[in-house]
Amino acid sequence: MKIKLVFSYKIFIFFIFCGYYNCVAQAISPQELSKEISILKQKKNYRSNKEYLVLTNKLASYYANNLPDSALQMLVNQPELCEQVEYYEGEADAFKIRGTAYQMKGNFKQALDWFELSLAKAKQHNYEDAIPAIQSNIGVVFMNQGNYTKALQNFYLALKGAELTKNRVLAGRIWNNIGIVYFFQGDFQKSMEAYQKFLKISEEDKNIEGIIFANNNIGEIHLEKNDLKTALLSFELANKLAEKEKNITLQISSTKNLGDVYFKLLKIDSAIIFYERALSLSQQNGNKPATSKALIGLAKAYNFKKEYDTAIRKSDDAISLAESMKHKQLARDAYQIKSIIYENKGEGILALENYKIFKSYSDSLKNIESQKASDLLKTNFDLSLKELDYQKKEIRQRWIIFSFIAALASMLIIAFLINRNRNRAKKSNLLLKEKNQDIELQKSILEKTLIQLKSTQAQLIQSEKLASLGELTAGIAHEIQNPLNFVNNFSELSVDLAKELKEEVEKTEIDKELIIDLATDLSQNQEKIHHHGKRASSIVKGMLEHSRNSTGVKEFTDINTLVDEYLRLAYQGLRAKDNNGPTPRFNADYKTDFDESLPKIEVISQDIGRVLLNLINNAFWAVNERGKKGVIGYDPKVTVTTQLMANSQVLIAIKD
Repeated sequence: MKIKLVFSYKIFIFFIFCGYYNCVAQAISPQELSKEISILKQKKNYRSNKEYLVLTNKLASYYANNLPDSALQMLVNQPELCEQVEYYEGEADAFKIRGTAYQMKGNFKQALDWFELSLAKAKQHNYEDAIPAIQSNIGVVFMNQGNYTKALQNFYLALKGAELTKNRVLAGRIWNNIGIVYFFQGDFQKSMEAYQKFLKISEEDKNIEGIIFANNNIGEIHLEKNDLKTALLSFELANKLAEKEKNITLQISSTKNLGDVYFKLLKIDSAIIFYERALSLSQQNGNKPATSKALIGLAKAYNFKKEYDTAIRKSDDAISLAESMKHKQLARDAYQIKSIIYENKGEGILALENYKIFKSYSDSLKNIESQKASDLLKTNFDLSLKELDYQKKEIRQRWIIFSFIAALASMLIIAFLINRNRNRAKKSNLLLKEKNQDIELQKSILEKTLIQLKSTQAQLIQSEKLASLGELTAGIAHEIQNPLNFVNNFSELSVDLAKELKEEVEKTEIDKELIIDLATDLSQNQEKIHHHGKRASSIVKGMLEHSRNSTGVKEFTDINTLVDEYLRLAYQGLRAKDNNGPTPRFNADYKTDFDESLPKIEVISQDIGRVLLNLINNAFWAVNERGKKGVIGYDPKVTVTTQLMANSQVLIAIKD
């Protein structure tokens, strides 16, 4: 059996960012609103004036997206005042604006509470125009919490309401939010279709803010696909329009996105400039999610520049903000970059600690999605069974009624209706047969659904098994003992040489040749200690890379070293696993033939490593199994070769 693995040099690095935007359109500027409110305050009992309450809600709506703390201060007694003058629409709007402000601050729990209260008030008082917007806001909260199933349910419900009320601006923003969910799920085709619908509506309505945001999100898809030129054009257009409109919220997202593009272009200093600008704007605006994302971008950039202390400070600030908001996605991303920084810095223990926290957040998000998919599938299955049971009962009831009528008619006009009754019986049987066929078809569909449910559960179990595979590498720890023994032995010898050198120096008559020999031996010992120390570090790094999920970061990698590490990892792992009994069960050897002319190439080393590990494990298993059969003259050996091909590709061949 011979398996080949071929890949090209050209690899790109990318990071995902996607935000959201949701606000109430303003007919007049905030300054004009403030002026009109000040005039109304001069009147007696102005708090009971409906016009004052309307203007206050409008101004608070603007502040909710730009200065959320100011908005909350304005709305302290607003719902109660609206209720007193029976301005129930304003009461529902006040609750919704509060939810928007808390959402911008990153407090999703309070945001959801206020949105649900607003929705209840709107339904209670038949405030139909507001219901779709509130449902959309609830969907945004679920989206930020990673609950994409509930997010899409609320968005499509809101879209239906927006189309019924002919609210094109809201419909466009809902399409935008739907696109964001599909983007998070990795379905870029559906995401692009939704964003294009949002852009078309915005362009037709000459909605500049909508055009800005659509270009921002479309640029993110091009960024994800590594179409950096198109992404840069989209982000620059969005940033230019946002600055012209003085829209801080959209300036933050477009500026941060420009930082991501320049990071991928490896123009790190330019990326840092845009990340810092996004950080400053988001901090001024009190936008915690955007602040955390900008800090993560800066941590990436400083890590790339090897300014590790600065990178760690930025990642710590991002983690603090994300955990204060209970934002699992941002916390996951911040811990991920922090573990990478410590790994690059050479602090393996801290890297592993932060990686474990990252893995915990990542698994939590994956488990939530898997459980939701399983629950939704089971719910649909249960509903289908109930519907099938109802249809069977309905058919039986209709048949009983029909038979009773037929029998009664037969008693009254037996002779005249005998032939007609027969025809009716035939038609009834045909109808029943068709219904039975429909029931069988639905039963088949339900059985397929059940199989799909079982498959989903099996996949979850398999995922847990794969996650536990990393624990196997613990048995390979004894591989590190050899270089450590060398380090210890040469260290002890160096101590003796140093003592001997000191004694010789302290003598009255110094033997220079002896001192030179001692110094030479001491230098050689240090070189050997350094060599075996690097060997131990390489083994630890290989074990860490094997035990964690892929980061998605592609780095220049020595393929020969990578193949050699995973070959030894597989070999020692199988020895540790199968040789614990009284008699050894694993008996195989390996041989390497590496092309030393291979250049370093960009790969995701963890992903390639897992492929190599699986292939090599399979090869060792095959030769070991054949070796157990006692075939005369058979040598259980695995051969691994690397070769630079004529078409600038690298060939890795594994032969058992």
